[in-house]
Amino acid sequence: MNSWWGHRLSRLHTVITALCQVFVARVVTTVATQSAAAARQSVTAITAQLEGYWQHLRLRDAPVPGAHLLRAACDEPADDGAPRFSEATYLYLRLKVQGKAETFLRAATRACRYLTEVAGDKPLSGYVRADATKLRDTLVESGLAGSSVTRLFTNVKSIFNFACMETGLELKDPFAGLYLDRAQGVSARKPIPAPVIKRVQAECVRSDDPLRWAATRICDSASSEYAFSS
Repeated sequence: MNSWWGHRLSRLHTVITALCQVFVARVVTTVATQSAAAARQSVTAITAQLEGYWQHLRLRDAPVPGAHLLRAACDEPADDGAPRFSEATYLYLRLKVQGKAETFLRAATRACRYLTEVAGDKPLSGYVRADATKLRDTLVESGLAGSSVTRLFTNVKSIFNFACMETGLELKDPFAGLYLDRAQGVSARKPIPAPVIKRVQAECVRSDDPLRWAATRICDSASSEYAFSS
């Protein structure tokens, strides 16, 4: 027992000593318990947190071997103050969601989720045409109907352009003008056949109540549409 405490306190002392070089001359904390088991858990957690943070401080400015070969190091756009797409979505909703239906919120949130999952949550200036085509191809391959893909891109473009206007950014929309096949995966709806409409009307007349008579009127409209499409 004493050896365990001695080891943990020694590690804690080492980490605190190192942190004192960054912060103040002395760090004092308490585990706020009289239970030996609870104190042991607290000391372990505190030591792990301090060691992790100290490791972060030591490695923060250390050069990464071969960093010039990493794709992320080459592709990461410079920080030009442009908001990330998630921040642009928050701005878009904060200013426009008032008085809108819940579907407005869901559509914007869905657009943000799809884009950030496929292309990452980049600053608006970091998106390129390849991100737009990757998003489109991913959505189509997932089986999403062309009309749904088109609606999602409409929301993405709305968020992008709105955020640019609000923040004064002059950016070309990489999602604009992209070819989208709205009919992709969409099946044409055929009208109800006239014989079926006649049977429904006959049943409605037989029941003879206001709701059935209203249904009969609707059937008349459907019958006219069927005759027109035929």
